Amino acid sequence: MAQPPDGPDMALGADVGDEFLRQNFRDLRFEGQGRTSLVYSGIRKEDSRDLDDLGLALPPDTRVAIKKFKDKVQLPGMQEKYIPYRKLKEMSQNEYDNYRMAGEHRNVVKAYGRFSAYESDRAWEKSAYIALEYCSSDLGRQERRRSTTHIQYKGPLVEEACDAAYDLLMGLNHLHKSRLIHLDMK
Repeated sequence: MAQPPDGPDMALGADVGDEFLRQNFRDLRFEGQGRTSLVYSGIRKEDSRDLDDLGLALPPDTRVAIKKFKDKVQLPGMQEKYIPYRKLKEMSQNEYDNYRMAGEHRNVVKAYGRFSAYESDRAWEKSAYIALEYCSSDLGRQERRRSTTHIQYKGPLVEEACDAAYDLLMGLNHLHKSRLIHLDMK
């Protein structure tokens, strides 16, 4: 299980350090992180006034991925850099706009909305988020998990590998037709 930086194992129900997420989502889990963001998943609480105030419509009783943009990043060979809130908001808005430009496609993750604790009368929490369709695994983890057992009992995964490659290429083709380039395929 992936661990947040200097934090608890979210899958064990330990405390999520983000008050805004705790107050608006239940069954929170840490899913992973990249250079510029942390990813959690959770289910929207029914009494989430903050998300209502922001006009964020999430599917009821559905787990969503919540991408939180980091306010400090460490680039290779450089010192840690602080990112001001206005830049976090800009980064999250640009990424959300790209999801909207891509439109809906069965092989492209859906974005439900961009939001910020700061925009919901919580001026002390200057964090930016994007709510996304939840995927329980990325392609690499899924194939590694399936391939070991499958190869032992049934032989190589030729058909499954072709299906996965086809789905990946269909999603990538859709992005390119939308004049978008994916820089972080998993």
